[in-house]
Amino acid sequence: MSTLLLENLKHSSATGNNITLAADGSITVDEKLHVLKDSSGGTATSGSVAVFEDDDNTEISLLGGSSSVLAVNFGHSGDNDDGNINYNTTSGYEQMAFRVNAADRMTISKDGYVIKPNTPSFLAHGGSGQWQGAEYLRFPNITAAKGGHNIGSHYNTSTYKFTAPVAGRYVFGFSVYAYQYEALDIYGSINGSALTGGFQINAGSGSDMTDDYYPTLGGTVMVQLSASDTFGFYQNSSSGYYHTNTSGSVFWGYLLG
Repeated sequence: MSTLLLENLKHSSATGNNITLAADGSITVDEKLHVLKDSSGGTATSGSVAVFEDDDNTEISLLGGSSSVLAVNFGHSGDNDDGNINYNTTSGYEQMAFRVNAADRMTISKDGYVIKPNTPSFLAHGGSGQWQGAEYLRFPNITAAKGGHNIGSHYNTSTYKFTAPVAGRYVFGFSVYAYQYEALDIYGSINGSALTGGFQINAGSGSDMTDDYYPTLGGTVMVQLSASDTFGFYQNSSSGYYHTNTSGSVFWGYLLG
């Protein structure tokens, strides 16, 4: 068998080597790698350093072992895997994961479940008491045993407001009890301004509970928020009483997208 000994390949019109073969077998291609099966008629973007082209379906395959992680890394001089898309081939544990800033941000399981563990979300419970007047509805408790959570800590248990970490559409909901004899008028508030419309209810006056002495009022809204906007539910009636407790009174929300 004959062996052709080469270290560099250079086009006659090039000013430097086009291809360099190192002793460890690694190959360096100067400027851009273009693998062409047939012309697509398209033009690669100016920043492309590798192009794989055909005039029909085109695929790039990453092949590994039956219990391996196959990955494409995105990095820079300070971090060689700052971003990553990887696939686990282990039988029974197959999944695709997307890493950003060196941490998994989204995972797709073998059954198609999409898991986004860092999506802003919260569920807060009310305290014990009756409150009157125009104010933000009070939900001071994050009770894990009752499903309470505050992913990202974007909900403030002192101001009873949520602060949007990023721009997007958010869904919020609440549930409280109206207190005897009074009417409630509750609306969502963005940065202190009322949304269009609201939620109203009148409490009954029968102490024997025959006419909704403590009726429940709840509502759900979807809103567009900019980063750093605040949202809360506001009780707009100066005379209205509402009642909260740690079981049935909740305020919740999450980033939809």
